Amino acid sequence: FGMLSLLLNFAVAHVHGDKFRRTDVLATLLVIAGSLICLPYGAPSSKGPVAMPSMRALEVYAACLFTCTVVLGSILAALNKVGGRADAFMHCLLGGILGSSTLVASKLMFATLVSEDPTFVHVALSILPLVTLAPVHLKVINRGFGRHPLVFMSPGLGTCGMLSNVATGCLLYNEVPVEPLYFAGGVAALCYGVASLRVFDTDGEQCGSVPIEENVAVEAEEKSAAMGVEALPIGASAP
Repeated sequence: FGMLSLLLNFAVAHVHGDKFRRTDVLATLLVIAGSLICLPYGAPSSKGPVAMPSMRALEVYAACLFTCTVVLGSILAALNKVGGRADAFMHCLLGGILGSSTLVASKLMFATLVSEDPTFVHVALSILPLVTLAPVHLKVINRGFGRHPLVFMSPGLGTCGMLSNVATGCLLYNEVPVEPLYFAGGVAALCYGVASLRVFDTDGEQCGSVPIEENVAVEAEEKSAAMGVEALPIGASAP
């Protein structure tokens, strides 16, 4: 499904005003190749219900998740009017981490539901992380897709999400790749493919998009029109 979405993004990129070069096509093919390598050499699928992780592991995971969310969220706030590759990468990184956390939250909820004697309080507490994390995750990825090219965000989110899932599985469920060397090669191909994408003209402006300064001017005009005040051009002073 992820590979099909990558190919579909190339087909509809022009609709969103995104521009990409031949090297972007090769980089995306490298991402797909890395995914194909990681798929057979990753951690094996569980044959039964997933057991509940230890409380100590959950506490460590929750602390790491909170720290990453606060730090990356602060960086995104600082890059709000900057844009460019750094802002896109931060969206991919935070979106991948939050996507992995929603998967963990759903596993915990399912483990609680299939436990021997689930109580209403336990079920309600198991649902709370999912209903808290899912809206934040959707907000981050929707914001990223709205600000940056699909041909960068889609493989970037997929790569960051997969790396987050690997780290989470190792920490909480003791899941390790069956062939670490081959798996590491696939991860290297994924990372190199994402790093090779050249869909940004400069570090502060994405191809096919409106510059950040013009976006700010448009927002100011809309707010001024709503208040019945004529907006001033950027750099102009009031009389």
